[in-house]
Amino acid sequence: MEKHINLRPFFLPTPPSIRCGGSLLTFDRPKIMGILNITPDSFSDGGRLSTEEALILQAERLVSEGADILDIGAQSTRPGATLVSAAEEITRLGSSIQLIKKLMPHVLISIDTFWADVAEYALGEGVDIINDVSGGFFDPKIIDIAEKYRVPYVLSHSNSTHETMHDKRSFTHVAAEINSWLLKRAEHLRQRGIDDIILDPGFGFGKTIADQHQLVQNIGSIGLGIFPVLVGISRKSFLYLAAGKGPHEINSEMENAHRHLLQSGVHILRVHDAAPVRRLIDELFPIEKSDI
Repeated sequence: MEKHINLRPFFLPTPPSIRCGGSLLTFDRPKIMGILNITPDSFSDGGRLSTEEALILQAERLVSEGADILDIGAQSTRPGATLVSAAEEITRLGSSIQLIKKLMPHVLISIDTFWADVAEYALGEGVDIINDVSGGFFDPKIIDIAEKYRVPYVLSHSNSTHETMHDKRSFTHVAAEINSWLLKRAEHLRQRGIDDIILDPGFGFGKTIADQHQLVQNIGSIGLGIFPVLVGISRKSFLYLAAGKGPHEINSEMENAHRHLLQSGVHILRVHDAAPVRRLIDELFPIEKSDI
């Protein structure tokens, strides 16, 4: 069994920050990324946001509950999902990004896609961040788009093809190996001129249930304090299968895991429900009167 290690450097005076949406995004307090799935087949909420009205209502709910970023995606990455083309993703997105930006101009939006054409379309519609679950491997041209537009890029640990994205890999020390992979890939991106990088260890992709529980426990080693770290475990199968429950029955398990992640230094939590995470952040990172 992998030993618990924490490689976060003690000498860094402040959390990392990135340039985003025309200003500096700091992580003195963790941020919440709310999930907006415009897909008919997502594993836990597919088809719920099939109309613009439903989408806007969900976006408003997430923001009212405390989401700082809205992550909008038009392709399911659940096991067995059919690959959707870039053109179909763009059709599904429609004018949703413009609508959200018009109603909530202060909210940052990320586009959850691995297609370069979708990323470029979304950036033209006003998106602030590219969130690519493939690490730039499914469509390498997406790196060209991130370089061209100089926007923050979420770099996720993943297998190298869409066909193998859920194939289980063999790890000896899962957190250390994923961290090494991410840092090497981040250095490649930096050489391309992409400086604002967020690391995502890729829960749900190519890792066993045991691997993912070990990764939660050792999450502090990801990024080494150099890069912001994003984690998405909301309703993930490694939590509900281990508990013998369904994806909507693990509120206590998610709260415990989210608490540990926040205490271990994670900067962004990607979630379906923002309210319980906002309560946790307010508890663990109270706002001092002098900060108000």
